[in-house]
Amino acid sequence: MDGNPSLIVPSGHGERSLRSGHIINFATFTEALESLFDQAIASLNRLSSCIKGNRNPEAATTVRGLRDLVRIVQDRRMEFNIRDQFRLVYPYSTFMKPLSSSFLSMDESEPFLIATLAHLFAVNILLVFPAINVAAFIPTQLRSLSAIGAWFKLTPRITCDTCDSPHQSSELITFPMNTIAVYQQWQKQL
Repeated sequence: MDGNPSLIVPSGHGERSLRSGHIINFATFTEALESLFDQAIASLNRLSSCIKGNRNPEAATTVRGLRDLVRIVQDRRMEFNIRDQFRLVYPYSTFMKPLSSSFLSMDESEPFLIATLAHLFAVNILLVFPAINVAAFIPTQLRSLSAIGAWFKLTPRITCDTCDSPHQSSELITFPMNTIAVYQQWQKQL
C-alpha cells in the first residue's frame, strides 16, 4: 500500500452496520494504532455480548480476556519492559488451551467462533511487542486473517442467537481487517 492506510470504521456507536464509503486515513502510525485499540475494544465488546449465547464458554472467556488485555496495553503501552511484556501476554497465551479444542471442530456453521479466532490473531498483531511478537508468525496470522475476511465477505448476514437478529458479517470482522491494513502500511515501525 502506498500513502496512508485507509480504514473502514463503524458508522456509529449504536449502529450495527458499516458504511463502506466511510474511510479514515491516518498520517502517523501512532494515530492508526490508537484507532485500532479503540476499534479492538468496541469490536470485542460487541463480539462478547453475542458469543455469550452461543454455548461456548471458552470463546466467551477468550473474548473478554482479549478485551481486558487490549485495555491494559492501551493504558500503559509505553511502560512495559521485556519482563512485563511476558507477564502481560502469558495469560493471553493460556486462552488458547481450552479454546483450541473448539477450533478443531470449527466449521462454517460457527461464525462467532471464526470471528473469535480472527480477533485472537488481530490482537496478537496489535500488541506490537517486539520481544514477543515474533516476525515469523505474523505472515501466517495475516494469511489466516485474510482467509477469514474472504469467508465473511461470502456470508453477508449472520443470525445471532443471543440478539435474535441478523448481523452484517462485516461488523464482526472490521477490526481484524483494519489490523491487516495498518500492519501492511506501518510494518517497518513494528
